[in-house]
Amino acid sequence: MIVNSKGAKDNKILLPYVIERNSSEKWGIFGDSFAALAEDERAEWEAGNLFKPEHSWMSFLADFFNVTCEVYGVHGSSNPDIFDTVFNCGKEYDRYIIFMTSPTRMELTSKQKFTQSLCKKLKDHLTGKKVIICYWSESHKVYDFNFPTILCTQYKSNQNPFETVAKYARRKNPYDNSWGFNHMSLRGNFLFAFDLYRLINSC
Repeated sequence: MIVNSKGAKDNKILLPYVIERNSSEKWGIFGDSFAALAEDERAEWEAGNLFKPEHSWMSFLADFFNVTCEVYGVHGSSNPDIFDTVFNCGKEYDRYIIFMTSPTRMELTSKQKFTQSLCKKLKDHLTGKKVIICYWSESHKVYDFNFPTILCTQYKSNQNPFETVAKYARRKNPYDNSWGFNHMSLRGNFLFAFDLYRLINSC
C-alpha cells in the first residue's frame, strides 16, 4: 500500500517493509517512527549509504522467533493514521504489534480524529488475534485495548548516538556507540526487542 510520508521526496512511501525469514508465520508491525523502516531505507539509499535493517528491533524480533515481519511504520504518523493502516493493509497476520503515538499528533493521511469510538473500532477489529500494544510514553495510554502492553524507554536510556532530533538527544550512554533506527542505538534496539521477547513468551 502507498501512504503519505513527510520524509520521502515525493511525499509517498510504499508499505510494508518486509523482514523475511524462513517461516510461514508473519507478523504485522504498525506505528510511527518507533516502528518505521521503509522511509529509513529510502533515506539511506538516497544518501548513498548501505541500509542495515538488522540495526532495528524488528529485525531482532524476526530472528528471536524466526518469523517474517511486515513493517508499516511511518514517521510522524498519528494514531488514526496507524489505525487506518491496520484496517486497510489487506492482510491478516499471526501477530500484531502496534506502536501507539501521542494522542494529540495531527493526521498525515486519515480523515478521522483520535476518539474513544475509533479506539473501540481497532479493539473490535483485533479481537481474537494475538496483539501487543507498545507505547513510548505513559501519557499515551488513554484507552484500554485489553491487550498486553509494553513501554519503550530505550530511546531515553540507549539513544541512537547520532540522533539529530534535539528532543531525543538528551544524554550519551558510553555503551551505545553503534547506529540504530527508531531513536535507539543498536544496543537499545536489541534491549527493546528482548523486552518484547520476554513479554510475548509470557502471554
